[in-house]
Amino acid sequence: MRESPVQAVAPELSVPGAASAPVSICDAALVERIRTGDTQAFEAVFHEFYRPLCAFAAGYVRSADGAEELVQELFCRLWEQRTAWRLHGALRTYLYTALRNRALGYLRHRRVVDRVADHASPDAGIPGMGESAPEADARLQAIDAAAVAQRCLDTLSDRCRQALILRRDGDLSYAEIAQVMGVSVKRVEALLTQGYKALRLALAGYR
Repeated sequence: MRESPVQAVAPELSVPGAASAPVSICDAALVERIRTGDTQAFEAVFHEFYRPLCAFAAGYVRSADGAEELVQELFCRLWEQRTAWRLHGALRTYLYTALRNRALGYLRHRRVVDRVADHASPDAGIPGMGESAPEADARLQAIDAAAVAQRCLDTLSDRCRQALILRRDGDLSYAEIAQVMGVSVKRVEALLTQGYKALRLALAGYR
């Protein structure tokens, strides 16, 4: 058996709630290539979805490290059991649904780590040093606005935050978000409206 192209451990290949959307020709072809052991196809899927999936998982477990672990486990499990993989819906919907199931299992067995991951680079230095005053001001304002937006997201309900992450980072449609979260499209619309309103209010001073 070939070694996994990503080192990690992750979903059952039959995922509840991930089968209502039609399978696209491209998705079906990718999965078929993966089933036959095509590492390039697998890595292409991994690199396309890794970061947005991590952002989505972090909305559940509230830990960047925990989110990355879940996503790596997901892809490792997919590779290990690739020959049994049968795609019955859209690939990205399948991945988000599988990850959501895994994240819920994670939360059932471990306490949620109540911290926000520090995404700032340790080598970034002091913001604004070496820049002109307008550039430094703009950069500092952008950093401040990002922090305000993150704090706003942290105050939202779990479902509201997850819907926003799926829409913003995953670029999922309302129907796909509804499928992943197991709610109606109307509920997704309400959650996104609520989230966008909160963000607009929080960022009102950053125009």
